[in-house]
Amino acid sequence: RDWRTAQDRIVALERDRQDASLRLNEAQRQASQIREELNGMDGDIEQLSAERQRSVVEREEVDRQRIARSDDLSRLRLDLEDEQKRASAGEQFLTQARADLVRVEAELAT
Repeated sequence: RDWRTAQDRIVALERDRQDASLRLNEAQRQASQIREELNGMDGDIEQLSAERQRSVVEREEVDRQRIARSDDLSRLRLDLEDEQKRASAGEQFLTQARADLVRVEAELAT
């Protein structure tokens, strides 16, 4: 009877060992799959990071171009205002010169 009880315990322990071995194998397989997924995610993260960096560089370049164009536009507006002032001064001078000419002609005619 003791022998039978011992044999039953041995069989139960062996069954437990096999179950534990199967669970360990399953856990190792799952861990391996998770590691593979993590490696894939690491690649995705690197790719997204590189894309983000490219996007930042592109945005900075667009900002630089926008600022340069804005500066050019401001310069052109100032140049236009200067030209308009010169043209206005020229017109005033021409108007005054015509008035002086008319006055001088009138004086000469008398």
